[in-house]
Amino acid sequence: MQYIKLDAEYKKAGIVGMMGLGCDPGISNIFARMAANRMDRVKQILVRDGDNGTVTGHHFAPLWSPETLIEEVLMPATYYADGHYRKLKSFSGKEVSEFPDPIGKLPIYNVDHEEQETLPTFIGDVLGKGCDYCDFKIALGDDYVEVINVLGKLGLDSTKKVDVKGVKVSPRDVVQAVPPDPSTLADRTIEDCAVGTITKGVKDGKDVAYFIWTQVNHEKCHKDFGYSATAYSVGVPFAIGAILLAQGKVKRTGVFPPEMLDPEPFVEMLPKYGMNCLEKRL
Repeated sequence: MQYIKLDAEYKKAGIVGMMGLGCDPGISNIFARMAANRMDRVKQILVRDGDNGTVTGHHFAPLWSPETLIEEVLMPATYYADGHYRKLKSFSGKEVSEFPDPIGKLPIYNVDHEEQETLPTFIGDVLGKGCDYCDFKIALGDDYVEVINVLGKLGLDSTKKVDVKGVKVSPRDVVQAVPPDPSTLADRTIEDCAVGTITKGVKDGKDVAYFIWTQVNHEKCHKDFGYSATAYSVGVPFAIGAILLAQGKVKRTGVFPPEMLDPEPFVEMLPKYGMNCLEKRL
């Protein structure tokens, strides 16, 4: 992984490179670290992203980059099991997950993401907690799955330019130019999103499990801050990370993922910026 190569250079220079400090990855990693701190050994880390939000007036309107959505969902999904990183076909591992009210049950799928690339290494090896299994699954509605599947089958996810009446264009550029700009949708987005981790392990010889998550309502977020919950929950963690760095509360140098931060100062700041940390023992 490229960050490992950069880590030594950053440490030598005495500077900090915090990777992927958004909502997921970001808050999700920190929640996994919170749970791992309570355990003697970690068995599983399951990252779950659920959103029942809809955008009034649109059948297909991603709340983040359409390009990223298409790329992540159609590429093979990484998961970690028994000491090895493995790959799954796109749209693998479908199951119905029960998210906290008022979101409810949503279909979720394995998707390629950063959490399962770093959590087994840092929670398992660096912190010495172990990790037998780790994956990331996100809620995708039937309409989204159908649309993205068709795009993939037609090759409209390709970045290779093709000739269209004498003009060279990338199919993916055309596709991402058609849906509305996600930054313009906040005032028409309703319902809730929840992102968190289910961490299972052992404490004092007994099995324990925690679900720790953050949950934000789209309409309230727009009313309070002018953004959709999706956009706002990605931006806040970056701001908190910068504040903690300026305050000297980030003690590490080098390049590292969010799970290597002390979770307590970070989580304590979430309510100040309109977010939360919710949890229940499973």
